[in-house]
Amino acid sequence: PFNKLLKHKVARMLTRWVLERADAVLVVSEDLKQQILDSGIQPARMLVTYNPVDTDLFAPALDRVESSAQPNMLFAGRFESYKGAMRTLRAFLKVSQVFKEWTLTLVGEGPEFRAIQQFIQQHPELEARVKLTGKQTKEQIARLMQASSFFVFPSEHETFGLVIAEAMAAGLPVVVGNETAPKEFVDNTSGILIPPGDIDAIAEAMMHMITH
Repeated sequence: PFNKLLKHKVARMLTRWVLERADAVLVVSEDLKQQILDSGIQPARMLVTYNPVDTDLFAPALDRVESSAQPNMLFAGRFESYKGAMRTLRAFLKVSQVFKEWTLTLVGEGPEFRAIQQFIQQHPELEARVKLTGKQTKEQIARLMQASSFFVFPSEHETFGLVIAEAMAAGLPVVVGNETAPKEFVDNTSGILIPPGDIDAIAEAMMHMITH
């Protein structure tokens, strides 16, 4: 969140000084633009540019055949509580009891990694169906996206959400949080917006993706 830059007096003063003296400030979403205005900072001009995606790398797989491989859903992001890796896993536990052929791949690392490992160990039925890859390169993530059926990213806060746009560019429908910036570029033609803290809603969205 933009207010992280404003927590300390010196950083707050420097942030205001820089933004209000710039000829133009480029922001990656309307959400970030509003955060800046809500902080009381008044740049002379703000332009919403959004973030670019490397569509040479993040492109739909030409040979994707859903029925030929075990169907998989994918999460990729830092394992911070607000990003939603653990909530994705908890929702998948519910879904896995109904759709036993599906798997989940969790890409990333961070403070929740150990808790996620422990959760899987506590539910042995998940051990063969949840893959923890650790941190991956952009090229590796692109290949994982091309091998998956849909993307799940129930983050509570994103100033843009580049990984969501990358998944969409790779041809995946997405399940994402309905707060902050992602709702600016995800709609019902490309994904499902859900309350990011609601595990039941995440599970229901996963099941909708599986059955539709």
